Amino acid sequence: MPRVSKVGNGWGGVQDYTTLSDWEAAEGDVDYGSAIVAQCKGSLGSIVNLSSTPVNGAEVYTDGIIFDGTNGDDLASVNTLTVSGNRYTIHDLKISSTNAFNRAFTISSACSSGNFDRLLVKPTVLNLQTDAFRVDCKSNSVVVRQVVVDGNGANDGVFFRYGDYCDIASITVINATDGLVGSSVSTTIVDSLVLGASRDIVTCKTITNCVTIFSK
Repeated sequence: MPRVSKVGNGWGGVQDYTTLSDWEAAEGDVDYGSAIVAQCKGSLGSIVNLSSTPVNGAEVYTDGIIFDGTNGDDLASVNTLTVSGNRYTIHDLKISSTNAFNRAFTISSACSSGNFDRLLVKPTVLNLQTDAFRVDCKSNSVVVRQVVVDGNGANDGVFFRYGDYCDIASITVINATDGLVGSSVSTTIVDSLVLGASRDIVTCKTITNCVTIFSK
């Protein structure tokens, strides 16, 4: 059985950990013989870097909610998230930023395995770091699916610094000057949609079934 912990301030005082950082610090390097799970409600804290590599993997998600693109306000929320560890599955979560100098979501170059699915990336302030969501990883064991990026006026919705060989599909970008940006020739992007951007600047190995509706 997985090791399940209640994380966040939305549990009415019965949570195991108030922040995602506290959960990872206590659980991330412990071998329970099964995956560790953060079952999340409410706010999960700020400036979180998931840097451990749980022996049996880890799962982080909002309790009882499946993100469908319309219910983002119901998701548990973390204010600025970096994933530099491995073996994380993160889904049905809102990732925000309330600081103009902090990017909302980064998958670090140190991350070589992980699954990221049904996420809302939505900074609440204009991002002076230019991009809302940055993919620095270099591994085909990193899978990104069904991510909605509301850039709130950011220059770049999603920036692929490396993104080499990453498996990326079903990205939707709104409210960004440039939708998909990067020059990672090994990346494949499929089934993605950019609404209202001025342009895309991306060179990839394969771009399939992707649509950009440019602003005037």
